[in-house]
Amino acid sequence: MDNNPSTGSSAPAQNPPWMDTSLSPHERANLLLAQMTLAEKIEMVHGELPAPYGFYNAPVPRLGIPALTMADGPAGIRVARQDVNEGKATAMPAPIGLAATWDLRATTSSWVQNWISLGYRYSVGCSRR
Repeated sequence: MDNNPSTGSSAPAQNPPWMDTSLSPHERANLLLAQMTLAEKIEMVHGELPAPYGFYNAPVPRLGIPALTMADGPAGIRVARQDVNEGKATAMPAPIGLAATWDLRATTSSWVQNWISLGYRYSVGCSRR
């Protein structure tokens, strides 16, 4: 494991500046990127395939970055392997039906509950801002 640039050890830095929520997301991202090695940056955009989830990035403990378990599936949660949730996936209504719903909170809640129950941390699908 690479040494922590701020302490010279492989242990995570205490209170790293990129975790300071008073800074803008742009500032925090720049601070974090400045500490990442080239290999860590490549891992973030490449990940590991095949992964137990749709997509997977290993954690970077020295920087406080957790493992990123992601899946896509705008019409449901894609399960690519039989050893994850017994290969079962959730088939949600067609995206056009979700877009036309009058109860967005209930729809979003059911999606989030399904993602969490399958162990995913992030959706690679569309998001609503």
